[in-house]
Amino acid sequence: MANDIVSVQDLQVWFPVRRGFIESILSEEQKYVKAVDGISFSIKEREIFCLVGESGCGKTTTGKAILRLVEPTGGEVTYYGPGKDELLKEFISGSATKRVYVSDQDKWSNLADVILYADLKAAKKKLGGERMAGILKRAKGQPDGDNLAMAYVKNAEDAKALKPFTKKIKTNWVTLSKVPKEQMAALIRDAGVSVRGLSKPNMKAMRQKLQIIFQDPYESLNPKQSIYDIIAEPLVVNSIGANEAEREKRVTKALEDAGLRPPKNFMWRYPHEVSGGQRQRVGVAGALVLDPDFLVADEPVSMLDVSIRSEILKLMLDLREQKGLSFLFITHDLGVAYVFSDRIGIMYLGKIVELGPTEKVIKSPQHPYTKALISVVPTPDPKDRTDKIILKGERPDPSNIPPGCRFHPRCPFMMDICKVEEPEPKFVSEGHWVSCHLQARSGSLPAPLEAEEKGGES
Repeated sequence: MANDIVSVQDLQVWFPVRRGFIESILSEEQKYVKAVDGISFSIKEREIFCLVGESGCGKTTTGKAILRLVEPTGGEVTYYGPGKDELLKEFISGSATKRVYVSDQDKWSNLADVILYADLKAAKKKLGGERMAGILKRAKGQPDGDNLAMAYVKNAEDAKALKPFTKKIKTNWVTLSKVPKEQMAALIRDAGVSVRGLSKPNMKAMRQKLQIIFQDPYESLNPKQSIYDIIAEPLVVNSIGANEAEREKRVTKALEDAGLRPPKNFMWRYPHEVSGGQRQRVGVAGALVLDPDFLVADEPVSMLDVSIRSEILKLMLDLREQKGLSFLFITHDLGVAYVFSDRIGIMYLGKIVELGPTEKVIKSPQHPYTKALISVVPTPDPKDRTDKIILKGERPDPSNIPPGCRFHPRCPFMMDICKVEEPEPKFVSEGHWVSCHLQARSGSLPAPLEAEEKGGES
């Protein structure tokens, strides 16, 4: 089984809502648009992982947050890719304190200082107030959830005492201070690099490994620059290439890899002088020129004619085979996701409500929202007709998310519990999970859901 290249844990991106002068006086409460509200997933080497959902569900914000084009407000993003060793020298030579993921907690005994996420309320109840007092006197950081906080400990004894109360034993982040460089290198090599923990100079180096293909190829390209200058700019910014001839060689290779052949016919044109499909290939070439391991493809075919979409999708599949690339592919088109991706995550209002292998999610959907999306996908066979599930109402305001399950105001199978309690992810089958109270009640595709559909309700 392939190893993870990127892991996302409890990722959160909240944007503060601007308030008027009067409102700011009358109300002390700051409202937030919860664009991404605590999502977790991982992407394996050479895998295409697809995020699907309506416009405004947080797909693009998730992709940008992974690359820190938008700064996350919570959670962690970890890079495990083959290029991480190249970052060690820069990463270690920075400040004395580093934040890294430690997968083997036995290594705590070798660390000078540790910060970990723990349920401190439960720990105090079990260990007693006096035992916890010494630990909590050294507590740092802001609360992260109702009872979850970052506890700062000075020795292995404190760390082991809190170990049973950590939020997720296999996903603990620790801050290391005054640790030998050789030990730091070993920890990062074994465990990965925290993208959120990188300084701006180190994040600049990381972006050579993590790149993005934007949705609109015309808006994302500078109309005043030639195609050569657009693609060569990342090389200049990152001081890659000893001279102009070497940079031209890399630009030529990137254009060839993106399917713009012969490159000489394209590199001195301007964006308005090429077609829409060719502009998108220019965007792909710009992402490839730094030789990345991971690409975020933000709806890269939604602005293209149907006849061109298949060419761009085939190009990405070829790049995966030839260069071993991994993709986070963002789309609102389930049909594209079905033929193109290995796994799918269905997003709704900042949350992933269902995740699993593509075939399982499409052929055996468990969440009502997933079923509704699939039911309205057009089919070329007029005989292959299914009852459509038409969702009522509009998507709620992400700055005023309803309590309980955020999908309940539009769900045709809503129960009383859906209004008050947010569903926890439930295991369906290998690699397939869903966040839905119907699943928790029945343990499989709910009978009422099937019965109402067969009854022709839409």
